[in-house]
Order: sequence, then structure tokens, then C-alpha cells
Amino acid sequence: MAEKVLLTCVTTATDPDHAEQTVEVAFDQESQRVRVAANGYVPAAISETQIAFDMDGGPNIHIHFIIDRTSGRLTITSNYGVLYNGQCKIADAAHRASYRSIPWLR
Repeated sequence: MAEKVLLTCVTTATDPDHAEQTVEVAFDQESQRVRVAANGYVPAAISETQIAFDMDGGPNIHIHFIIDRTSGRLTITSNYGVLYNGQCKIADAAHRASYRSIPWLR
């Protein structure tokens, strides 16, 4: 699968620490798949206005991502509510260096 677009998203946790994390999301609208960091490809619903997909966060934890393609706003929720809010932008070619795994995604 050829990656069509790579986004860099800066997220802020909704917990009291408000920890920030950078997440890389590669998506291909034609194949309707995304990859988050080094966590592998998953099916997605990708339209001109939104990217939505789910990932496994561990036992009984469902993680849902929604990226608004117009504003770049990212919301990451679980069955426990909103986990992270963030902002995404298209990454430049030099940024495609490496993908690190996100530990809270399985």
C-alpha cells in the first residue's frame, strides 16, 4: 500500500497532567487505511472532511480517532471518554524519518 499523506499530530491528554505527545498518522484515502506510528495499518473511514478509525488499546479498551480534515483537529476517545485532544498538520518530506510505536496502542 502506498502512503498518500503523512500527518504529524500534537496531542494533549485530558487528565490532570495534560501530557503532550506527538503522533504520526499516515493515511491512504484510496485504500481506506491508516497507520498510527509503528502500530500497523487499520481500516478507516476516510472522506474529504474526516478521517475516523479504531484501534485496540488493550483488554476491553476501545480507542477511536477522529481527525477533522478541514481544521486538523484530532479527538481520541475510549469507552471511558475523551483521552486526548490535538492538532494535526501535513508533515514535510524530511519528517518521514522514523515511526516510533505508541505504547498505549496494541
